[in-house]
Order: sequence, then structure tokens, then C-alpha cells
Amino acid sequence: NVNSYLSRTGGEPPRALVVFGHARRGREVFFLLEGMLAKYAVPVVYLHGNGHEFYVDVPIPEWPHYKEVQVDQGANARPIKVTVRGTTQKAMNAPFVREDIHQHVFGGTIKVDRRGGLYPDAKVEPEDDADGQRRWE
Repeated sequence: NVNSYLSRTGGEPPRALVVFGHARRGREVFFLLEGMLAKYAVPVVYLHGNGHEFYVDVPIPEWPHYKEVQVDQGANARPIKVTVRGTTQKAMNAPFVREDIHQHVFGGTIKVDRRGGLYPDAKVEPEDDADGQRRWE
């Protein structure tokens, strides 16, 4: 856990933190992480698939290094690819930038690649309307 990491490193923060979760409500853990990591410029990315449509958000405005990424529904898009930049001289010299509209780079350390986005024949997941009824977009 983050507390034991900070203890072992004498308070030296991690370079980056990527957490995979299932639902958006799992993000409460990040209010705890905020207290430990917000004072550092550590990119923290929480990836989940709760809503089945891709978006990137900064849910805690006071902590701009924390990003929430919701991925597309698996039947509608390729699996995402997450890369954490290495620390070797070769890795540090290699370009680590957004190469197209389907990539997002966080803090120069974490890259999330949608690998082309939605499939051409993707079906949009139904959503609940105001009356609680399912509707198709």
C-alpha cells in the first residue's frame, strides 16, 4: 500500500500510480490517496469500465494530477493499452507523447492508448432515462 511504500522510501513518492477498478464508486479510495499523494506531482490514474463509454476526467479539482479514465465497453472497442514510462536512459530519451487522438499521456509517465477507439460496428449501450426506463442511443 502507499503508506508502506512511503515509509520504505523515506517519504519519496512513487513515480506514478495506476489503479484498475470495476466501478466508478470505487474511487472513494482516492480521497484517501489524495491525503498521501496530492502534495507531490505524482500522476495517479484510476481506470474503470463502469459506464462503458470512454472519458477522461479530473474529479478532484484541487488535485489535478489525479485522473479518472472510463474505458469503452469491451464488445465495442479493443482493450486499452497502458504504458508506464521506463527509467532507463533509453526509455527517458524515447518520445513519450500523444501520437493520435486515441492516446492520452498523464504527467509524462503514463500513457493510455485506446488503440483506434470504437469498432466501426459498435453498438451503444442502453442508458436509463429520467423515468428509469432503458433507452438506446
